Amino acid sequence: MKKEISEVDFCDAEKSRGRDAECIYLTGDCFKALCMTARTEQGKRVRKYYLALEKRLRDGDLTLAGEIVENYDAENGTTTNVLLRTNATGVSDGPPEWVPLWKRARGNQKEIGKIMRDMLRQKGVSDLRVYQEVENMHNQSVLGFEGWTKKWLRNNGICVESGAEAMDQTQLSVREQFSGKLIEKLAEMDNPTAEDIKNLTRQIKGKVDDYASWLGIQEYRPETDDGGRRVPCGKRVRQLVTAYRRSLKRLATIERKQALLTVIESNRSGLSMLSVVLPYLISLRGLDSTIGSPT
Repeated sequence: MKKEISEVDFCDAEKSRGRDAECIYLTGDCFKALCMTARTEQGKRVRKYYLALEKRLRDGDLTLAGEIVENYDAENGTTTNVLLRTNATGVSDGPPEWVPLWKRARGNQKEIGKIMRDMLRQKGVSDLRVYQEVENMHNQSVLGFEGWTKKWLRNNGICVESGAEAMDQTQLSVREQFSGKLIEKLAEMDNPTAEDIKNLTRQIKGKVDDYASWLGIQEYRPETDDGGRRVPCGKRVRQLVTAYRRSLKRLATIERKQALLTVIESNRSGLSMLSVVLPYLISLRGLDSTIGSPT
């Protein structure tokens, strides 16, 4: 038995007291291998099952990929199956259309924020508190709250690092316009004081308030995750992107399996099917050892 099974597939337990016996624990892969080689009715059923899976993979049945990933998600509490969809060409669909729009808007907002910090330093205002107040007024205009951003996030149970992470792409675009106008006006000022900058920001804020109110965006606009929970847009984007990347990896695994089955089909004559399939089943689990050909 031990000669036929890789050592990573089983481990010896302590020998029973007073008996010349040995207990061996098998992994799932090893147990499957034994079932397929068993000369019993159950062994025949197992072989038919895996032959049916092989046929589905060889025929390009991508619904099998979805089943595999859904089983993985059920066991691991993940959400890959939500994004694992295929179009007519068998290519995995990407995240929803709003995701790249949000990422682009967030990137633009970050970039203009760096420009504004550099502008304040050029004007001789290096006090971090001034920048924080300016940023806070940006968030107030777009999200429509009073007070400090962190307190507003905490009171509303929004677990993100910044107010921008709680905004959707439209709100981020308006926030970017706020920063752009402030930078434009700062460039025209000579030796402004911290109070001058705050007053200028308040003036622009008044106009942005009116614009945001007219657009009807002065509110928290969360997305809904796979569990039905309301989550900030920034957090949902990261969830969707991560799930999409995972789905691509799963599809790549299916493609590798299909390629292997093509090789198996071409070498079916003169080769033992089990001598090819069983080592591969173990390698899919990340195991380095292989199984010897059954005799």
